[in-house]
Parts: sequence; C-alpha cells; structure tokens
Amino acid sequence: MQNKQIALVNPSYSSYLYGSERDIKSVHPPLNLLYLHSYIKDIADVKLFDGELYPTLENLINDLEDFKPDIIAYTATSPSYPIVKKLAQKLKNKDRIQIIGGVYATVNPDEVLDFFNVAVIGEGEDALYDIIKGKKFEDIKGIAFRKKNNTFFTENRPFKTDLDKLPFPSWDLVDFSKYQYSIHRGGDENSAPIITSRGCPYSCRNCSTQLVNGKIVRNRSPKNVGEEMDLLISRYGIQHFHFWDDTFTFDKNRLKNLCKEIKKRNVTFSCNTRPDVFSESDAELLESAGCTNVFFGVESGNDKICRYFGRKIPKQKILDSFGYCKKYGIQTMASFMIGAPSETEETLRETLDFVHILKPDFVMFNILTPHKGTEIYKQAIDEGLLEDYTVDLEKFPEEPVGIPTIDNSNLNRLDLQNWKNKMYREYYDNNFLVNQFIKSIRNKNFKNLRTALKLRETYRK
Repeated sequence: MQNKQIALVNPSYSSYLYGSERDIKSVHPPLNLLYLHSYIKDIADVKLFDGELYPTLENLINDLEDFKPDIIAYTATSPSYPIVKKLAQKLKNKDRIQIIGGVYATVNPDEVLDFFNVAVIGEGEDALYDIIKGKKFEDIKGIAFRKKNNTFFTENRPFKTDLDKLPFPSWDLVDFSKYQYSIHRGGDENSAPIITSRGCPYSCRNCSTQLVNGKIVRNRSPKNVGEEMDLLISRYGIQHFHFWDDTFTFDKNRLKNLCKEIKKRNVTFSCNTRPDVFSESDAELLESAGCTNVFFGVESGNDKICRYFGRKIPKQKILDSFGYCKKYGIQTMASFMIGAPSETEETLRETLDFVHILKPDFVMFNILTPHKGTEIYKQAIDEGLLEDYTVDLEKFPEEPVGIPTIDNSNLNRLDLQNWKNKMYREYYDNNFLVNQFIKSIRNKNFKNLRTALKLRETYRK
C-alpha cells in the first residue's frame, strides 16, 4: 500500500503580527512541526510547508494542492488562526482529513471543528501518528471531533515523560539563511532555536502554555541536548543557540550539567528565565558557558498590576537579577505587558520609570492579549470587561492583532498603542545611543551600536 501524503502547515504570521517591528523580531523555523515531521516520516510521505517562506497565501495554497495531501495538519495560535481557517476552507476536500493543533485548538476545540475534522488537544506527536495509521477517532487519545453533529472528546493523553526518546527535529528540511532572530537576543547568521524541556510550573494569569505542555517540567537530559547541538554545529555550522525553554534556570542541578555540555562546544547562546529563579551564581555559570543574552519577563513597574498577572516578584529581586547579568557581561532584555484593567497613565509612567532604573540593554512592551483559556480572559468575561470574541484581523488589525483589549475606563485601545510607541521612543533615546556607542568603543565591537540604531529607526516610524 502506498504511504499516505501528509502536509504539515505553519501559517504565515509575521507581517501582520509584527507590523513595522517585523525586521527586529524572531521568525524562526517551526520547531513543533519539525518535531512532528521527524516523528512520522517513517510511516508516511510527509512534507512541511512553512507559510513564512511564501510570498503570498495563494502560492502556499497552490503548492499544497500540487502535493495532493491525504491529511493536512496545521498549527495555530490565536493571531494565526484566521489564516489557518482560510487555508482549511480553500483546501477542503471530502476525501481529505484536516487537523488543527497548537494552543488555539487546545483551548477552542468546539469552535475549530466547524472548519476542521480533528482538533488535537495538548501534545500532538502520538495523536497524529495514530490518525495516519488509520486508527478510529474514538480510540485516539487527546483529540476532539464531530460525531452526529456533536463534539466528541476522547480520553486525555498523558504528557510524554521521557523526551530523550523523541527524535531530533528534521533539521535537514531547514534553510537557516531564510530565518531571522530578534536583534535583542544576539546571534545573526549561523543561529538555531532549540528547546530542552516542556512544561511550566508557574501559573501566570495571562499565559496559556500550561494548557498545551502541562504544569510539570519534563526535561531532556543534558547529554541528549548536547548531541542535538553537535548535529547542528557539525552539519549546519550553527554557532549561536536560542534556548526557548520557558524558564531555563528553573532546575539548578540540571542547569549546571547542561552548561557543562554547552561549554564543551565553544558556542554562544541566549535563554529565557524569571528574576525570582535567577542568582549571581546562575549568571556566573551562564557566562562561563557562553551565554550572551537573557530574556526576563518583568511585566510592570506597578506592584498591583504585577499581582494581577500572577507575578509577585519583589522589585529588589528584579533589580538584583539584572545587576548580576551586568556584572558578568550578559545582555538583558526586559519584557513588559501594558493594558491591565487598572492601568492608568500614572502606572504606565511608573513602569517606564522602573525601566530607567533597571537599565536593561533592550526592552519590550506588549499590549495585554486576553487569550481564550487564560485566567485573565475568564475573569474579564465574568466581570463584563470583555465580550466573547472571534479572532478578526480586519476588526483588530494592530496589537493585540485580531483580538480585543480588556475594557479600561482610563485608557482605550488607541491610547495603549500610543503609549507603547511613546515608551519605546523614550527609552531608545539619544542617551541610549550614546551609552551603546561608549560600550562599543570599550568592547571594540560595534554590533550593539548597529542594533541600537536599528531599534531607534524602528520606533521613530
């Protein structure tokens, strides 16, 4: 019997999600689909279609039609769901199974089943494997589908516990030169994303990662991570890694062993963590292993708003963590979320004042997105501050793209967008450029100055 034709589809998203910031944001290979590809490639004729690499949606649709897939599996977040839905409508065929996975399908299975045959809830490797093998939907764990016009949910699928058993992503499919990484994270050419764990123990009220990956952190062994790095270094010339784990410094013993493996390879890397699980010894360890950039979620300079987000981290602890990075020469990115229901011009000013005290190398301001499935979404609905919505790129064309903001009597959507731009312009001012110039002279490296000029150009538009 001929193998089934399977198309894995990543929708295009960066042009409308990032807008004028597109040139300074990360557009990286779709790691989730690369994992899926490697997991099923021995049982099917599988091809990955990354919409980010297509000039138009029509080109992507034409290539998909030419491939004649028996099964199309899409991944979607809230902002990319309208594009995925449009693709599914264009590619609908009575003999074809269309599957949607990712956070949006996990949170909204009943909604997506108006357009897709199957919604995968949580991790997708085994569910897709079972569908390809022809297993009856009723017997496949972790999916939802329509049965006699009713939505039918199968038994939950347990999360994978031994991540070392997963094959490495299908890196042979990737042309690394076609992707880019945020200029805030270091690394240009010869960079690759890598993930060493799944799951997050923290319950931030604006985040939905636990819905897909769970609360229990499941780690790959340092040896397994090192072997994937060796592959990327030897075969593709990768010299800088972007670790996308939610909290890279969570497990201190593992961090020590992982940094030993990284240090052996003489590469550089960036990572994400939280200020409350970061110490001076962590900074020293990361620097010794080649870390150049750390991304911290700070969220707000106002304590009440931080508590609203579920972030109860003392300001002094945040200051200490940024100070440790500065001491060991690691660049910092401070990320903030604006637009909580109690946000005012005074609290925004408080946040901006705190940024000036922190003095991060780079800063990010995002407008709060009430994603379905999050605690913030549920509370806003219950309190009448938000109406249940359908993601609509035309109705809400700017950040948060396709999604309404939570009602605020002090600041409307346009106010928040204007404040976001104001905050960027104020931080990336002439003093910032002068400081970057001085650092460049001191370090005899003008990369940071070029980055600073690019940031200033972007946020002056």
